[in-house]
Amino acid sequence: SVQAGPHSAVLVLVNRVLENVRDLKPHQGFYILQAMSRLRLKHPKAGRVMQHLSLAWRSLAEKNFVKSANAVAKLDLSKELWAKPLKMTLATWLAVMAPKNLMRLKAIAVMELLDDEDAMRSYLQRCERDRSHFWYSRHLQMVELHVHLLYPKLWESLE
Repeated sequence: SVQAGPHSAVLVLVNRVLENVRDLKPHQGFYILQAMSRLRLKHPKAGRVMQHLSLAWRSLAEKNFVKSANAVAKLDLSKELWAKPLKMTLATWLAVMAPKNLMRLKAIAVMELLDDEDAMRSYLQRCERDRSHFWYSRHLQMVELHVHLLYPKLWESLE
């Protein structure tokens, strides 16, 4: 990934898009989040994209939804008010998400967006149930460490 400089054409384009985010279609919001994430472009108005997508998270293809969740977490937008619909949708989709898409969730997305014990338990149980589709990646190692340190009661309750 390459960071965009303060006067780059990409930054001008992102500024223009974020000023007119209400004109975007949901899939275009997904592409903006992806581009900003890949460029590590944190913008104060990025929360507007999540606001625009707040009712459309479920309409995204599952793979694109996971990519969006990863991008939101990477851009440090998970504490924004408009991240709540994304968190709720992610927690709901955990039970039915295809194993390959569950595996695509990055550690940062799991740690930032599954920030309550029930959602984290659901994620871990799902990973355990579908363990034949997973390898013990660095992302799962980070999630394990995160749960062990921040949710010790949850960690002890797991088999």
